Amino acid sequence: MRKFYKEQKLVLSRERRQMADWLARGTYPICLDCRDDDLKVLELEGFNFLEVFELTDMPGTLTSAPWLLTLLNQAPHLNAARVFANWIVSKEALEIYSRASGYATLRTDADESFLRSETVPRPELKYFDDADWQWAVSGRAEARKRVENILKAP
Repeated sequence: MRKFYKEQKLVLSRERRQMADWLARGTYPICLDCRDDDLKVLELEGFNFLEVFELTDMPGTLTSAPWLLTLLNQAPHLNAARVFANWIVSKEALEIYSRASGYATLRTDADESFLRSETVPRPELKYFDDADWQWAVSGRAEARKRVENILKAP
């Protein structure tokens, strides 16, 4: 990790779209955290990417975004909210939402043939859930400190 981050002159950005732009325009030849939705927009603008690949020796990551549904406490039309919540997790609704957002669902019966195969979760793989409560509360901070210590070491 130290060799990768220090010797390769790695450039970091908190702006997702900027990283995809850098890749598309050849500013940097590799992007480790480019998002598929950002790349799709650039492809529609005429940019070509040689290869999108998975790091197969690492666990895949699942995230709740953009699938996080939140209901207001004491919503004015609670039954309507329940009807919507039941509908949005149906096969039909998730396929519509998936087509609109470009993200895979976790339903095994949904049609995801329109998505890049590397973006669709595979049943044989074990995934890391970045919305896991323990990770969100303490794991992320602990991991950041470990990486900082590794990078500080000579």
